[in-house]
Amino acid sequence: MQNEDEKHPAISGFHPDNPHVGPYDFDQLASAFPKLNSHLIEKPDGSGRWIRFSDPTAVRLLNRAILENDYGISDWELPEPYLCPTIPGRIDYLFHLRSLIGKNVPEVTLLDIGTGASGIYALLAASHFKWRVIACDASPPSLQCLRTTLLRNPQIASRIVIRVQADPARILQGVLHNDDQITATVCNPPFYDSPESAARAHHHKHRTHLRRNLPSHPRFRSTGGWIHELCYPEGEVGFVQQLLHESAVHASRVHWFTTLLSRASSVTQLKPMLEKLNPAEVRILPMQHGNKQSRILAWRFNTCS
Repeated sequence: MQNEDEKHPAISGFHPDNPHVGPYDFDQLASAFPKLNSHLIEKPDGSGRWIRFSDPTAVRLLNRAILENDYGISDWELPEPYLCPTIPGRIDYLFHLRSLIGKNVPEVTLLDIGTGASGIYALLAASHFKWRVIACDASPPSLQCLRTTLLRNPQIASRIVIRVQADPARILQGVLHNDDQITATVCNPPFYDSPESAARAHHHKHRTHLRRNLPSHPRFRSTGGWIHELCYPEGEVGFVQQLLHESAVHASRVHWFTTLLSRASSVTQLKPMLEKLNPAEVRILPMQHGNKQSRILAWRFNTCS
């Protein structure tokens, strides 16, 4: 029987420019970040070492190793239980974004909506693509984590500006300045509509893992996450509806608005509002990472470059 850990190293379906195609080189990563060694275990077939992806601490250390080895980012700050991103999937979004805006744009300014404590989109955009980033969030403690990471990495700190969203009910309002000219937004919206639905989903996944003899914890996700990171009224559809509404108000300041959507049905639910706003262009960019399918919703009101 294939267990949960065996599904992760063989990563497929990435953007063709994504460097994270194929298995993780755990030995190389542990060489760059020795603390990972304590969480590496031998594969049952003796073909090498890996980590248990159901272990939140191991996943965080893996991310720190990838950032150190592949992106030159040291001492990434992400206390538990903040939401822990999957780096290959996050940078895949950015590669799709670069294809959308064009590789030859001389200067890119990215607005990272809900950057979170990890600041992962901001860090990857600044380090790998050399983009300028405005990283915003409604959680001051989350932004303090990102500030700590930037203090430890002055080589990219000058490319990232941090802004606090003072009103959690707003997304762009209060964050964008009158003189801002944003090339594109990036956003991974909260998925669940309530703490109860998040708990039910995790409980269902936990019971499924138990039936399949897979590692799982009855209370804790391997990716972590505070309620404000996971939940929003009406879930990702509610969040993106608010983003769509505000995007029309700030159309002159942003060339491309984009956001992730986890559910295909969310596109259908958002279609009436898109038709009402009537942007100049709408695109759906499919993404597939192994068995997981998602998509990027992108729209713009002005087609001029």
